[in-house]
Amino acid sequence: MALIDNLKWSSIGVVFRYILQILSIVILTRWLNPEDFGLLASILIVTSIVTVLAQGGAVQIIGTSNDDTIKINFITCAILSIFISTIMIFILFVFKFEITKFLHVSDVDIYLVLISTIIFRSSSSFLEGLSVYYGYFKEQAKIETASYFIGYFITSVSLVYLGFGIYGIAIGTAIQPIISVCLYQRMLSPKIKLIVKDSQIKPMVVFKRAKYIIVSQLASNFISQVDNLIVNKYFGLKDLGFYTRSYQMMVIPCNFFGQVINKVFLNYFSNSNLGNSNLIRKSIILSFFFSIFVKLFLLLFGNYLVTLLFGSDWLPITSLIIVLSASIFPRLIYKVAEPILISSGNEKHLTIYVVTYAVSLLFFIFTFMSDNVMSIALSISLSTWLYSLLCFRKVVEIHKIRCLKIYLIVILSMLSDLCIFIKFY
Repeated sequence: MALIDNLKWSSIGVVFRYILQILSIVILTRWLNPEDFGLLASILIVTSIVTVLAQGGAVQIIGTSNDDTIKINFITCAILSIFISTIMIFILFVFKFEITKFLHVSDVDIYLVLISTIIFRSSSSFLEGLSVYYGYFKEQAKIETASYFIGYFITSVSLVYLGFGIYGIAIGTAIQPIISVCLYQRMLSPKIKLIVKDSQIKPMVVFKRAKYIIVSQLASNFISQVDNLIVNKYFGLKDLGFYTRSYQMMVIPCNFFGQVINKVFLNYFSNSNLGNSNLIRKSIILSFFFSIFVKLFLLLFGNYLVTLLFGSDWLPITSLIIVLSASIFPRLIYKVAEPILISSGNEKHLTIYVVTYAVSLLFFIFTFMSDNVMSIALSISLSTWLYSLLCFRKVVEIHKIRCLKIYLIVILSMLSDLCIFIKFY
């Protein structure tokens, strides 16, 4: 029952965030143009990668701690996270003109606003990890909903409506993690005082695990940003705006699902080995039916959905969304597999798989590169399938899953995605 309850509350927080994000996209695309969204996405390429480096796998390390290691892990992750984020912000500030020129960003002020968020996003990671350790999923849901609603949604929509343009989104993006950190600090303050008392800093002990998690997360973030970087360099800000909206529609829901699974599964698989295989099978089956539903819905009503949400000017993204939908099932599979591999001490294998993912993505991008961004979407889906199969194979090996139904589901999903590739590429 604890697992179901944790999944419920974690899902509530994620669902509210996704609803608010979709509403903000629908509203803001009426007031801003694709170039504005492309500008924002271009800057986030840098800030996202640096944030992952500063976080240092704190959620995973702290969330999977035990009574003997929680003090060392928490205080070490907290100090390293704040130190690294401070250094990185300084470096990004010093080289602001060189970086903005490389990214084709003409507005340095927006860049400065967004890099200031790094320290708050990195700080929220070790606080979030502590809440996972204590199983505070209900409280997490409330914090995520409140910070996203007040910090991002209300702020960005209000400021854009008042004429601040893209600055409204930048300011909302900056305020959201600040509110999140404040709320986490208020909730966890008594626990933090107990942990900090008589705790020791042992960076090398933490680094033994963190090095694999950091590398895998950096590679994952590189994967999530390299397509944006290539679209920006070769196709321009307008196509980047189209591409990022498509990406948000199809990939962000999977990432939100991953956030639900990651936190709860880290906690569950670190403390129990009972019923794991059955839980994994159910997760794969549910992922399959969800992905099939989304793909069929988009094939039948894709143009209508895009027109309804964004307006007729955004119709070019329909085909992009459909091709990216081919990556839904493999994304859901590896979102299930990643916390299982981390909880079972297979961080090294996960790192190898993620690096393979990154290399294959670059290979597919430059192999299928054409004069439109559809080739990028195809490359994303193919490399995602490769990574998913690697993770799936390792999980099957660890938990000795023997179920013909699961293998048939994977094959059917691959065939359906192949049909999409043939039709739209």
